Amino acid sequence: MNEEDSIDVINYAWIYNSKAKDMLVTSFSAFYAFIIILFALVLELAQVYDVEYEGKEHDGNLNESIHRNYSDTTEEQFNNYKNILFGIYMYGGSLAIFVFFYIYLLLKKNPNINKCLNSVASEVSIESAMTDEKSLTPHSRNVTHNRPSAGSLFERLGMVIFGIIGVVYYAFPLFIYVGDHEFKVLKLIQDILSIIFFFIQMHFLFCNSNLNIKSYHYLAKFGFMHLIATNIWTWIRYILIEETHMKHEIKDIILGDEELLSLYNNHTIILTDSQKESHSCVGASCVIEHFGAIMYTCIVEYSLICAGITFSLWRTINNCKSKDLTYVSRKKHIRIDCSNTTTGLFSGLAFFTTTLTCTAAFYSFQTVHEGQKAIVLFNATDLLQYSITIFVCCFAAWKMRFFQYNDAKSVAQRNQQYLDSLLLLLGVMGELLYSITGVVGLMGAKEFNSFNILLIITHLVRLCQVGTQSCLIYISMHLKACNEKFGNRKNKPGKEIITFLIISNMSMFLMNMLETGHVGASEEIVNFYGKYSWIVLVRSFSPLTIFFRFHSAVCFVEIWKNVYSNK
Repeated sequence: MNEEDSIDVINYAWIYNSKAKDMLVTSFSAFYAFIIILFALVLELAQVYDVEYEGKEHDGNLNESIHRNYSDTTEEQFNNYKNILFGIYMYGGSLAIFVFFYIYLLLKKNPNINKCLNSVASEVSIESAMTDEKSLTPHSRNVTHNRPSAGSLFERLGMVIFGIIGVVYYAFPLFIYVGDHEFKVLKLIQDILSIIFFFIQMHFLFCNSNLNIKSYHYLAKFGFMHLIATNIWTWIRYILIEETHMKHEIKDIILGDEELLSLYNNHTIILTDSQKESHSCVGASCVIEHFGAIMYTCIVEYSLICAGITFSLWRTINNCKSKDLTYVSRKKHIRIDCSNTTTGLFSGLAFFTTTLTCTAAFYSFQTVHEGQKAIVLFNATDLLQYSITIFVCCFAAWKMRFFQYNDAKSVAQRNQQYLDSLLLLLGVMGELLYSITGVVGLMGAKEFNSFNILLIITHLVRLCQVGTQSCLIYISMHLKACNEKFGNRKNKPGKEIITFLIISNMSMFLMNMLETGHVGASEEIVNFYGKYSWIVLVRSFSPLTIFFRFHSAVCFVEIWKNVYSNK
């Protein structure tokens, strides 16, 4: 092969094409995450079904079933060596990736640290692009923060709140281990790694949501995909833990009370605090037992948001131009136009106050062992909330009918809308599956009473509300109040309604969060799918229904900020 042919091969062969190499690395990194997620799913499901099979062998011993400790039923089953070693690999690998990001990429923006790293690298004779002073100017970096932000500020604030609760959940057992001579060292290591991972990931994603990596981008692609796999594994793990927890609660309620069993066909299964206290709860484990459902849900929400933000960062790796690598200071001030929001603000506060009152009444009914009244109040409140928000969403769409379609959006807005649409789709899927499952189960009832009719109406209205609100969010993302002919820029029609929808969705989010795990289901739904199958179907999507409310509020905040902006 002569020199001319060699040049042609280099010019046309895909193995010498930088875009082809980037595509190949992107595909392999996605495949790596896919394999890890499937492995985690199989590992966790195998453990759950092994424990369920062992539990069936001991069904004859009611005392053992009724007095089984919470820590024995939901934590120890996941603490075998296979799961712990896999968890150490996931969390340890993620922490190693963050060390790489902070030391070799982010710290390069500081000239003094850059000079120190170059000096150390030259002493140990490491030849790397990091030590090549010609590749970067003294004020340039391996990364840039000029790219569009992955996730809005309010979404990242929610991530921090959920993450703090997750850190508390992991940190609390460390106090239980003190003085316990039978604790597992590997379990302790996993908990410590998970605490560090949760906290460092919070800091990294909150401060670097607009990060784009130019150097080491091949390694960064695999790193981000490992982080995505870790968050999805955490999501799967705690959904299964929540399911297992509820399985034992329903089983203990039915098997432990013969009177309840005889009246089972005429009542609704209610998981009250008084019934949970029938378990032999010892010491500090009681705290996790009573707040476990909320903590599990927060960890699931945290993992979902982090996975979405990390995926958005993974998509933008190596998409910046060389001129973007120069340092540009980030904005430190935020200007918010709060005009035309007073009516919506106070209407939303009235909605929020009513929601808190109903939640307090719900807990008061549970305290006095009136579970039937509690669940009727819960569903009646839901029905009222959904009816109000359906009307408000339709009114908002009517108010915004003369807005201009905004197709010329910036890269930042397009990137934000992509992530919002992706997370909104996950929440909508959870809501639809949750409601459709309930409707199908209730329609199979042999007899219809007033309570079943209330549940059917609530589920149907919920479906309508989710569809109406999702359509409003998606349409409003592409609108702009800039038509002077109809006075849209000055009067800002619909802004007060969007303000109300922000507060109302946060109210429903808090209500569902506080009451999660306390309300079961109608007997017809449970019998239609089977007690355990219903738990798998519904409880798997319960965290997504809660996330839908939170993310809807975040989307309305973005609409409130962008649609009515004068820029």
